[in-house]
Amino acid sequence: MLDASAVVAYVLDEPAADQVETLLEDTSEPTMISAVNLAEVVDQLVRRRGRKPAEVIESLLWIRAGNQPW
Repeated sequence: MLDASAVVAYVLDEPAADQVETLLEDTSEPTMISAVNLAEVVDQLVRRRGRKPAEVIESLLWIRAGNQPW
């Protein structure tokens, strides 16, 4: 189960991004995120980090397109 801060780090290519990428690429166990944490990701990226909503949605769709069931 991913925490919002992990996904934010991944999207922004922060230091923990490599660790998150490893989790996302591991096909032996599905990576998930709760709806609450996903909402927090959007909030963090849009409201606090100044990202455009369309950019955030596109980033999340790319992550999802990696066959992750969240």
